[in-house]
Amino acid sequence: MPMSPQQVLCEECGYDLDALRDAAEACPECGEPLSASAPERRTGSPWQSGAGIRTWMRTLRRLLASPRTLFRELRIEARLSRRLLITNITLASLICTGAILAGGPYGLAARPTYAVEFFLIGIALLGFLSGIEIFGIRFFGRRRGWRTDLVIATTVCGHASYGWLVSAVLIAFVWQWQQWCRVLDQWASGWDSPVLPSQLTPFLLGLAFFVGMIVFETYVYLGFRACRFANRDASE
Repeated sequence: MPMSPQQVLCEECGYDLDALRDAAEACPECGEPLSASAPERRTGSPWQSGAGIRTWMRTLRRLLASPRTLFRELRIEARLSRRLLITNITLASLICTGAILAGGPYGLAARPTYAVEFFLIGIALLGFLSGIEIFGIRFFGRRRGWRTDLVIATTVCGHASYGWLVSAVLIAFVWQWQQWCRVLDQWASGWDSPVLPSQLTPFLLGLAFFVGMIVFETYVYLGFRACRFANRDASE
């Protein structure tokens, strides 16, 4: 049976609490206090109090320090969470593009149009993967009888998207390292083997992306579990 977005559920087990809010203090199914499932308890992340550089940083700090607590306190809304997702995807693509554009003497500084193309491809790729994740949350949520609709999926993925920044930073590091190792190879041309074989570069770049994707997936999983029966304010 479809769940109404305004229907109050126990956030631990999904039990319908609408008829019990004034007659009990705990969920009769799992014993979770009713106060723990109150919509007003979800006060939101710092970013949800107002998008900006400071709230972006504060949200990141809270995500690193205690992701489960942050996801349990998220306000269920799509507008600001979608903006956070777009912000992090754009920033991740900018970091990678900046590293490749600089890239030591072998960067793309002489070919800026390549950097623009790389930047757009990065946004498209991360946006596509995030969209798949949003679809996956909704699909598996329905399969399990959870309340993971589009709004909840967007809220979770928006805050999990900090994981893409891990990919970006690692890719930038690997690229810069590889470029400057090429300089060392030329400087120390008498060495028998290069500082970093060029054949390793695609593997290391792929590994860097994979590590960030695992971080993103981990945050998605934690958010998925914490918000599977999330109650939202009626005004959202």
